[in-house]
Amino acid sequence: MNREELLEALKIRYVDLEVTLLFPESASVPRYKVSALRGGMGQVLLGQHCIRDENCEACDFAAECLIQRTLYSQYEIQPPFARKGNSIGYVIECGDSREQIPAGGTMTFHLLLFGKTIVHAYEFLQAFYWLGKKGLGKDAARYEILNVSGSRGKSLIRNGAFCAQNLEIDQIGNYVLEREQQLLRKKGKSFIIRFLTPVTLKYRGAFIREFTKEAVLESVMRCIYSFNCFEGRKMESAGLEEETFTITKQDCRPRKEKRYSTRTGQPMYLRGSGGEIHCEEISEIALLALLAGEKTHIGKNTSFGFGKYVIEKQGEIRL
Repeated sequence: MNREELLEALKIRYVDLEVTLLFPESASVPRYKVSALRGGMGQVLLGQHCIRDENCEACDFAAECLIQRTLYSQYEIQPPFARKGNSIGYVIECGDSREQIPAGGTMTFHLLLFGKTIVHAYEFLQAFYWLGKKGLGKDAARYEILNVSGSRGKSLIRNGAFCAQNLEIDQIGNYVLEREQQLLRKKGKSFIIRFLTPVTLKYRGAFIREFTKEAVLESVMRCIYSFNCFEGRKMESAGLEEETFTITKQDCRPRKEKRYSTRTGQPMYLRGSGGEIHCEEISEIALLALLAGEKTHIGKNTSFGFGKYVIEKQGEIRL
């Protein structure tokens, strides 16, 4: 795959919405908030839009159901390696690990919507609005939505109403080109891939215990291939067999995040690996593909925020 072919495959539509929440009263919140946000959002959407018994497989309205177009938006072309029923239409990100928020305090998270799911931005945000009335997490921390803005800062809230015209719809390829220029302007040829949330990767049928370039690149390209299938575009190749980078050092350690299941009423754990990869000699195509993964996330459980990473130059000052 050459540069032009990869950039063509990266014409993946997305929006990146920053949602700012205001907590009128002091609140206890989960440390890993993405799971609570994802689970709460799902429960609100089901409660508002399901007209049967939440048994989606047997529902006679499934073809027209809003739940199927938001939480479980389906591929236009089914990838051979993806399970039916899984969706890659959205990702939630939140790096705030506080467990106590004071009265009047704020918290932000990001909601990324991809492809055809973008048209349902209002329904997603409405679900988060009503989740604030119900309360976040097992302690039901109530909040208000203070603001919603796009990646370039334009607010989607005007006079208290949702303004769809302010959605800043972009393509992953544009993000990748901007990030490539940012990195190339900095000195050095050594890079660090820092995993900001746990990543759950399989390679040759087994979950990894250490990072390898084969596992990481395969996961990135599967993700790109999947998003093209989601958008209804055929890709000739999903591999980067000829691309490479050299791992000089790594830190791969088990990580797990606790989540509370509203369905079972019991705590559960999502498991993966954390750490970082120090690498050199990243080929041009491999770097572009890896930069795409910064937005899409990689591996399993991405709708719960797993698989988020950032690429930095060695010695880069982190703010």
